[in-house]
Amino acid sequence: MRGVVLAGGTGSRLFPLTKVTNKHLLPVGDKPMLLHPIFKLRDAGITEICIVTGTEHMGDIVNLLGSGHEWGCDFTFRVQDQAGGIAEALGLVRHFAAEGPICVILGDNIFEDALGDQVEAYDRQGGGGRVLLKQVPDPQRYGVATMDGDKVTGIVEKPTQPASDWAVTGIYFYDSFAFEVVDGLEPSARGELEITDVNNAYIAQGTMTFGKFRGWWTDAGTFPSYHHANQLLAAAPRAPDRSERPTVRLGTAVGVPRLDLAIVTPPSEALDLLDAPTCRRLAVFPVNRIDETLVIAMADPSNIGVIDELREKTHLNIEVVLATLVDINDAIQRFYVGN
Repeated sequence: MRGVVLAGGTGSRLFPLTKVTNKHLLPVGDKPMLLHPIFKLRDAGITEICIVTGTEHMGDIVNLLGSGHEWGCDFTFRVQDQAGGIAEALGLVRHFAAEGPICVILGDNIFEDALGDQVEAYDRQGGGGRVLLKQVPDPQRYGVATMDGDKVTGIVEKPTQPASDWAVTGIYFYDSFAFEVVDGLEPSARGELEITDVNNAYIAQGTMTFGKFRGWWTDAGTFPSYHHANQLLAAAPRAPDRSERPTVRLGTAVGVPRLDLAIVTPPSEALDLLDAPTCRRLAVFPVNRIDETLVIAMADPSNIGVIDELREKTHLNIEVVLATLVDINDAIQRFYVGN
């Protein structure tokens, strides 16, 4: 699966903050807005990511992101020449998708949950579409979904009398059928190709499923929601600084802050706790098991979602050491794939 982050638009609802920059470069929490969805994709094991943005600030976005090496990703960039809508932006990634599945995130969506479970659910689905929903107190502000079993049966944009309180968030999973739909779309009354029309095409086929966010979710495209996103991140728990963590015993080594995985041979009781797909998806590698603690190598030890998922999966305490993403992938190849 490949990832797509849509970061176009004029950001008019955040003017004058957006007078001289793209809204996706504004800070949300401790990083530019755009990095939040990128990191969610990366931490779900999706590292090939296409960024779609407009012409005016493409240079600034490329300057921030580069090739992706710094962030453990491989970036591709596409330019949306004019504000033609989300579905038009989606159509620009056809060749990037290479007829495979994609996870699309609107660049101003900020959310708590990890995406790994949703990626796995879509893989099991084997095609079609999938949207992520969030229960909200004010559904009339959003696209609202109705469901039957595991399928979405309808989406109504900003209804005056919502049929449910489940809002459609800006996270979508599609197969190549999405591009066939885009080809046949006509501009809406506001002159744009609408993503709702893409979703409705899947609904008409009976192939649109859904997942539900358990944690918080917001966009950051208006002043109230931008402020709310910063409040949510300020209140979110953060991983303690590594200087505050207990020391980690790795064989005869004590207190290792950064680990060269090339010199590590994990015991089977650590390797057997995870498998290659899980390690790739979470960008982790099991280094050692010490009593009721699993020592994990991670490139980003601040990712609380991954640590929580590993704790729930293994029923062990999780201790983290640092390693580069390249070394983690090499270790997965050596100890899982190669054996």
